[in-house]
Amino acid sequence: MKRVTLGLFAVLLSFGASNAAFSKSADVVPMYDPDNPYAPLGWRWPTTSYTITGEYGENRSDGRHKGIDIGVKLKPVYAVADGQVVGVGIYTSPRAKYVTIKHNDKDPNGNNLITRYLHLNDYYVGKYDYVSRGEEIAESGNTGAPGEEDGRGYHLHFDVNNGNDTTPDYSDTINPKYFWPNQFRSLMADESEHSDHIEIDFKYDVTAGI
Repeated sequence: MKRVTLGLFAVLLSFGASNAAFSKSADVVPMYDPDNPYAPLGWRWPTTSYTITGEYGENRSDGRHKGIDIGVKLKPVYAVADGQVVGVGIYTSPRAKYVTIKHNDKDPNGNNLITRYLHLNDYYVGKYDYVSRGEEIAESGNTGAPGEEDGRGYHLHFDVNNGNDTTPDYSDTINPKYFWPNQFRSLMADESEHSDHIEIDFKYDVTAGI
């Protein structure tokens, strides 16, 4: 396992975030943090909504959640950075439509970063296509997702890994919040007076979660 441990990086993880907690611009500008090598990459937010409906690392029936869920229904999905499509289609179980992109951006060990976009209604790219940051690659949906009665319904699942995996294990994923630290700090400030937040202090690790 590739592992790099950097300094302490404290964050508040907040549930039920509102759109107001994020910048209204889809092109978000990261805030530099010397302990976070991903902040300067300038990745684009992957869709039009900023509501987080599922947190990274949550314990679920199929294991820990590998990414974040963004509550959005039938809206554009964008490539967060330049790269090549290395997977597209429909998973066997659950039958979720997906796009997977291997990016030019790398982790501190020189490993390419890979992003996945799941539960799509449709996709507009093919395997081996090259895509640019901000290019519309799909439409969000709820294919393979739990029903509305389970409270998850329509959403975009987004995850990142540096293990060269098109279907990564949790241990190879990276918390997406590292790529948009200023947005999540805004979220924390907005929710600071609420009692339902969780405060977490952890060492940054480019391969494992938190």
